[in-house]
Amino acid sequence: MKETIKRSSVDYWISRKLGIELNELNQDKLFDWQLSAFKEAIKNAKKESRYYKRLFKDIEPEDIKTEKDIEKIPCTSEQDLAGNETEFLCVNQNDVSRVVTVNTTGTSGKQKRIYFTKNDQISTHEFMRVGFSTMIKPNDVVMVMMSGVTEGSIGKSVEHALNTDGIKIYVYGSIVNISDAYEFLLSCRPNVIVGIPSQIGALSRFGQRFGNPEKEFINSVLLSADDIPETLRKRIERLWNCQVYNHYGMTEFGIAGGVECEGFSGYHTRDCDLYFEIINKDKDGIGEIVFTTLNREGMPLIRYKTGDLGKFTETRCPCGSRLKRIEKVYGRKRNTIKLYNGVVNLSDIGNAVLNEKNVADYDCVFNVGEFRLIIKVKIFLEDEADINIILNSLRQIDVIHDAIMKGLKIKVICEDMNDFLKDGNLKKTLLIQ
Repeated sequence: MKETIKRSSVDYWISRKLGIELNELNQDKLFDWQLSAFKEAIKNAKKESRYYKRLFKDIEPEDIKTEKDIEKIPCTSEQDLAGNETEFLCVNQNDVSRVVTVNTTGTSGKQKRIYFTKNDQISTHEFMRVGFSTMIKPNDVVMVMMSGVTEGSIGKSVEHALNTDGIKIYVYGSIVNISDAYEFLLSCRPNVIVGIPSQIGALSRFGQRFGNPEKEFINSVLLSADDIPETLRKRIERLWNCQVYNHYGMTEFGIAGGVECEGFSGYHTRDCDLYFEIINKDKDGIGEIVFTTLNREGMPLIRYKTGDLGKFTETRCPCGSRLKRIEKVYGRKRNTIKLYNGVVNLSDIGNAVLNEKNVADYDCVFNVGEFRLIIKVKIFLEDEADINIILNSLRQIDVIHDAIMKGLKIKVICEDMNDFLKDGNLKKTLLIQ
């Protein structure tokens, strides 16, 4: 970590939006601003959206005065959205400039479509520019190893956000063939890489066989779009001798939701565009992340359930920020296993598995009937994995240790590391049988 930690660029952005000096910025002033924007969002959605007109028929925006009042507003989920997208629209379809179709998280195979106007996309580009300013300098070379072919994709959005200061951007796309991606990396010599955690982790591990010469030019990495085990972050930092930042994003946010600063103490969130909540908290403050779009034109989403588990922190950030942050995103609710003494999530398993330095990637299956956890670890052809390191690391997780004592069986299978799926933006999933 750097000796001098700069204030999060997100704080500067928020203070400008609120029209106050940076030293005046605090959580109370931010919430007052958000409350006013929230009421306007309710008013607009109730007027323009057929869905919200029905849902909010008994709700008066001016009656919303506190956080408790906001918590009384009904939530929306992807189940409400899928198949009913036009009911959510608040503009004429001619004013929609981008439609993104993604799968829902359930087993029904349904898809959902998210609509954005040009101004909605510009708003995303603005926040992306703010977030990237922490890790990018003028004249840097940036490589995006995520989807980037179509307008509105992650790659194209990064291009729009960073089209200043002489920054050169290469959009490779999500990784399929690791060898090809590595050759492209060496040819472009990026200072900053944006990518999917498991893919960038495998790429750094692939480069280790050559001594990781790429560490001479890589300064920063931004990981996004999936669970980010801390072990993986530390591995990339070690192999590439760089700073690794986590980003919290999803399609419904308009890609960008929150980003770490140089203090690496939680996500500084996009608070002038999105109002975040955590509902149904457990004793540790962990619950489902919910958000409301505060200025979305095309398809406002009010108290929308993300399906992600997270936790807030109100401690002062090492960068000096006094605003509430998302301390950690624990992954998808569906990527958890209920065992005797609690739950374990996929990122916990990933942290343990990746303690074996030769593991390039992994998949997990939990067989309920057999009470068996099957972990398939991927290694490169010339490597070997010590299964005992993995098993011992898993036993260090209290919930798993207790479950083993009550009959949980764990099987680790070593497989060759091959190409990633062509639809490389698919999130890592814990398969439950």
